[in-house]
Amino acid sequence: MDILKDFKSLDKFSILYKWSRSIFDIFLRIFYRKFIVHGLENLPKNKAYIIASNHQNALMDPLVVMKSLERPVFISRADLFKTKNLLSRFFVFCRIIPSFRIRDGKETLKFNHDMFLRVSQILQNNVPLVIFPEAQHFDKRHLLPLKKGITRMAFTTEVNCDFKLDLQIIPAGIYYSNYFNFQADVKIILGKPINVLKYKQLFLENEARANAELRDEIANELKKCIIHIEDLNNYTAYEMLRVVNRTKMLKDLRLENKGVNDLFADQATIKLIEEAHKKNTEKTQELFDIATQYAENLKKYALRNWLFEKGKFNQFALIGHFFAFFILFPLFLYGFLNNLLALQPQRILNKKFKDPQFHSSVRFVFFTFATPFIHLAQFGLIALITDSWWIKWVYLISLLPSGYFAYYYYTFWTKFKAKQRFESLKKTNKEVFNNLQTMRTALIDKISEISIKSA
Repeated sequence: MDILKDFKSLDKFSILYKWSRSIFDIFLRIFYRKFIVHGLENLPKNKAYIIASNHQNALMDPLVVMKSLERPVFISRADLFKTKNLLSRFFVFCRIIPSFRIRDGKETLKFNHDMFLRVSQILQNNVPLVIFPEAQHFDKRHLLPLKKGITRMAFTTEVNCDFKLDLQIIPAGIYYSNYFNFQADVKIILGKPINVLKYKQLFLENEARANAELRDEIANELKKCIIHIEDLNNYTAYEMLRVVNRTKMLKDLRLENKGVNDLFADQATIKLIEEAHKKNTEKTQELFDIATQYAENLKKYALRNWLFEKGKFNQFALIGHFFAFFILFPLFLYGFLNNLLALQPQRILNKKFKDPQFHSSVRFVFFTFATPFIHLAQFGLIALITDSWWIKWVYLISLLPSGYFAYYYYTFWTKFKAKQRFESLKKTNKEVFNNLQTMRTALIDKISEISIKSA
């Protein structure tokens, strides 16, 4: 492999890349409901910088970051380029350059010299470089230990430039409201720049220590940009507590529930409980036990916390909603049946992936590359059946919107049934209902007590 030759065009302008990216941006906007980027002012202007991002969602993370930056280059594992086939050429087109590790074979490590040199050239051209320093994705809101590759790359780049590049590292936190669902929310928080030059003297004296300290700073700053639950033993409890206390914490912080404020509120709740847990393990363990029990009971009765936060649902409104669902059912059926061919293969493919973090990636890839052709094939079939031009084109234009309608119809129907279960439980099993309500209130009260004591 000739790194300098095979990857010579990574940082060059390409009209085909720009056009392809525009198409991907459109599909990302369709695939996700909200796309919010916070902290764009932290991106250096006319300076070289590396984006260090957490890795949450397999193939979707690079696409999400790519949407937020102008022509980024990505570092990825070398086994993607084992053979020079169409797929490896596609990765090069996507501006991905390989990093070689011992697991790729000792003989491949020699390629890293040219890779570092090429990275230096890319950064000197003020093209952003994106690295996922965890080197693997994880299905929990938790930052894994960072690998040393990012700091080695940063220092090697500065050495290649005689420490004149003034390289910055930008921590970037990616948050998905749901890892798997279509129309989830995506939020990116870009943190404050980390100046690599401040470690110059330490690097010249002790390379290992400089790498370790820079890596620790990147990890600490990255944790400020994400929901990071350190205690995996009580992970379920923390997840429940941040959700239960979100509205209260937003109020305490005097923040509106918009943008990335919900993340800041969740971070504040987690930090508050973590600090309390260090001081009084026994007291917070009681809180964790209630939170875990509350989560288990919600799952048992197929309920969600937002139902208890709302507290009551008007029966007349629910009856009205039922008739609306009844009236709109033919439109749902139209949208569902006409998009079934686009949906079913995704489900079949996802069954082949044991790692669920790939499921949304499969959905997006199939949605982007296969759905348009499936819709065109259906249009062709209708065109053979009817001679009416307006029926043909109305049918074609209606396919994607009707699919959207069917999805949201199903989503609202699911919420409608949840409201019914909530009201039914309230009437038929008051003991269980009151117990759930008491647990939720106790969680909020105990967190408030912790907050007052820590003030």
